Amino acid sequence: MQEFLLKHPTTTFTEAFGLRIPDDLKSLLRDFSQQHEISLNLEIVMRLTQSYEKHRRHSVAVKIRPNGCRTIANGELVISDSEEQLLCMFRGLNETNKKVIMTLINNLAAND
Repeated sequence: MQEFLLKHPTTTFTEAFGLRIPDDLKSLLRDFSQQHEISLNLEIVMRLTQSYEKHRRHSVAVKIRPNGCRTIANGELVISDSEEQLLCMFRGLNETNKKVIMTLINNLAAND
């Protein structure tokens, strides 16, 4: 926990976000935050950061080709944090919005 606080000082303000946590999980997180003597919000952010770092270490990057998707090991293709964030946002879209984005990309690529 000390390492997390050193890497992410509490005076650093980033973006605000809303998160709905089930009541039983919230109770458990509140207990942990009291044990660690930190706020509930900081406990949640700390756990999200740990989960993200674990996922990032073990994830594979996806390279999209015109003829489909192919999975490539992390060592072969490195994507930046902003590219990964964009990819996560794209994956969160519904199918209609994904098709609109892909059509726009294809149209822009065809004009180049």
